[in-house]
Amino acid sequence: MVKGKRNGYVDPEKLGHDAQLCTSNPEVVAELAESLTAAIEADPTIEIISFSPNDGGGFCECEKCKALDGPPRDSDNSAGRITPWLYSNRLAVLNNEVARRVAKRFPHVKIRVGAYGYYLLAAKHQGFRARTEPARADLPRN
Repeated sequence: MVKGKRNGYVDPEKLGHDAQLCTSNPEVVAELAESLTAAIEADPTIEIISFSPNDGGGFCECEKCKALDGPPRDSDNSAGRITPWLYSNRLAVLNNEVARRVAKRFPHVKIRVGAYGYYLLAAKHQGFRARTEPARADLPRN
């Protein structure tokens, strides 16, 4: 939901990207977990799979998603400034729930998510513990 409308093709910031997913919608969570599970089933050699939102803006503005965001982390919320904590909580909740569901069938598969821009900082959500690993240059490349 962006500017009061549910529409997967909204681009309010004119960045050339579609709107982000509604991270609090149980149907979206189920579909994401099913899609990742299907991808792993289609290629059982997968050991690591990437899972991240679209680049750009258009994050959902529904009440359930906004409630996950929590209070600001600093007093400087200047217009036009990227607030690197803004969507961290909602994405952590989404990522962890999808990962839990995928792990029921594929506990050996790691799900990697990027953290930058509006969700750069670790979530401050009850029960969330960030686990970070530095990028490794020795990983195999395709």
